[in-house]
Amino acid sequence: MAINSSDSARAVSARRLSPVGSDRWEPLVFCLAVLMLTLELATTIGAIVPAGVTGCCGLMLILLRDRLPAVGHTVWLAAFPAFAVMSTLWSGGSSITLYYSIQLAITIFGAFLIYLSVDLRRFVVVVLLASALVCVLSIMSGNMGPSTKGPVLVGLAGSKNSMAACANLAMFTGIAVLVDRKQDGRWRLVALASIPIALFIVATTRAATFILLSGVMPLFLLAFLGINALPVRARLPIVLMTLVIAAVGVAVAPTVIAYVQDEVFTTFGKDPTLTGRTYLWDVARGWASERPWFGWGYKYQWMSYSPGAIGMLRSQQVLDARSFSVHETFLEARVDTGFVGLALLVATIVVGTAAAIWRAIFEGGIPNALSATLLLNLVIRAFGDTLFGPFYAYGPIMIALFCYAVKPHHAGAATGRWRRRYAGAPQPDDPVTSGRSVVSS
Repeated sequence: MAINSSDSARAVSARRLSPVGSDRWEPLVFCLAVLMLTLELATTIGAIVPAGVTGCCGLMLILLRDRLPAVGHTVWLAAFPAFAVMSTLWSGGSSITLYYSIQLAITIFGAFLIYLSVDLRRFVVVVLLASALVCVLSIMSGNMGPSTKGPVLVGLAGSKNSMAACANLAMFTGIAVLVDRKQDGRWRLVALASIPIALFIVATTRAATFILLSGVMPLFLLAFLGINALPVRARLPIVLMTLVIAAVGVAVAPTVIAYVQDEVFTTFGKDPTLTGRTYLWDVARGWASERPWFGWGYKYQWMSYSPGAIGMLRSQQVLDARSFSVHETFLEARVDTGFVGLALLVATIVVGTAAAIWRAIFEGGIPNALSATLLLNLVIRAFGDTLFGPFYAYGPIMIALFCYAVKPHHAGAATGRWRRRYAGAPQPDDPVTSGRSVVSS
């Protein structure tokens, strides 16, 4: 019986790319990935979080040791955490900076391990299971916290915004899994049960940002899916036209933003100072201007208990500095690591997000559309939340999505240059439909 040469080549390639003996550990590694993200979303359970995440990383490192060389293609995405560790050299409190920057490095290293352990389609399931589990356990805990309109559920997340963010994540990944016919039926049932629970939490926590994002994110997802219905050659002109419109919109952006803010503040009864955040940002800008190029050292200003830090903590009624942040990813990066660290962070986010959007437009598929939409969500959130913190889930999620966008790993990954993909040349199978995660070399 004749053997098709292309099928034979793909079989040989799959054997070469798949680590020998690693398949039997895939269920365990999958569970460890879910556990890691669950711990990073459930920040209120204390010392269990760093110990559990570090333990998961150690065990996954052993199980995935044969796949580690593949990280070399994406290791540059860890430039900002690496620079945060380097900031120990000029920090006013080197022990403080080293302690917290190592924690950040472990957190981001976990993202690379998750990337190696599952493909993009399975990663969507990992995020769904972790966020849905935290939502359910939070409702069971009944842990309530203050808000301007009375007590609301804060659960295991620790604050109403964190709880709403987790629910928003569960809702959106649930929608993506539910409509993806290539997902396992079990996960689609989990998604079907998770979506109403997540909607309930978003609605009852009354976090304006996540109410708005919960309405906007499905529209982004539909837009990415809709553009795939167009001829390949028509997509780039549409993208360019969108960019031109966006550039023109920059001129009127301040007026539009001011109007939207007024409407949001009125509708949701928000404090114009964003519950004191504008004061934090003013102080942080002052600190950043004192050491503009390399910053004060990662987390030094927040953890040093200097007079300025104590004043900021008291202004926010925060007793434990470990739970404090400026609620602005880029400003906090500038304080900690200066313009150099900020440039590394911005470059990473711009390149990773652009790669994800490109794949969503030109390669298609629900997982790629979800990746691009979720990254846009996180970029928006970065202006009101600190995403890159020790053992905090959203930084690792962002880095993992960047990895999938820059270098997908599966048997059918498209290896042709983007020009060939744009020209509509025949491509291998859907790069996110492989049933197993296979790391490309």
